[in-house]
Amino acid sequence: GALRDMLRRTVKAIVEHLDAPLARLWLVNEDLDQLELQASAGAAESVSGSGVRIAVGEGVIGGIAERKQPYTDERFDELDDVWRADGASVAFAGIPLMVENRCVGVLGMSTSRPLTTNAMTALQATAETAALGIERVRQERATSALLDRERRIRSELDHALRRVDLMHTIGRGVLRRIDVDEIVNMVIEAGVELTPAAHGAFFYNTTGTADA
Repeated sequence: GALRDMLRRTVKAIVEHLDAPLARLWLVNEDLDQLELQASAGAAESVSGSGVRIAVGEGVIGGIAERKQPYTDERFDELDDVWRADGASVAFAGIPLMVENRCVGVLGMSTSRPLTTNAMTALQATAETAALGIERVRQERATSALLDRERRIRSELDHALRRVDLMHTIGRGVLRRIDVDEIVNMVIEAGVELTPAAHGAFFYNTTGTADA
């Protein structure tokens, strides 16, 4: 989808422009209170395996989401081995993706040289842009879902109103004591209109009737 593509582009840009051996991005699943890996670029591009799902507050990545504060580490003592990128990494930086006061995800990268102020500033700016993009896509999804629900409700209401109107028409016909065949035709037409049927038929038992 559009969101997943945007997140992939984000981590690839970090690897290319910040000379990062590895960049990864998680989104917070608020229902499960956990982070779910959505994009990875560099030394490990798969979004399966270790670190795919991390509880908020668990480990370094979960701690960033819980504390809503950036984190740096040059020793890798508390990080998964994947961040070492086979010895190519010398430092790690993680940034929470914030929308107002909510953490919607975590962006992390390893670096092949000691962290600099410029690198952290660039990572922070990337995180802010990604957070805004995530929120925009989610709002668009919510708006689309709301419009779909409104259309379904309108359709169901229209169908209910047609049914009431047709039943009212049939009832008036019965009260006027119009011809039985005409009433039958009205019932058939109502059934066709209220269902996906293309044709309708009405069968009734005439056993026991006498000729006039």
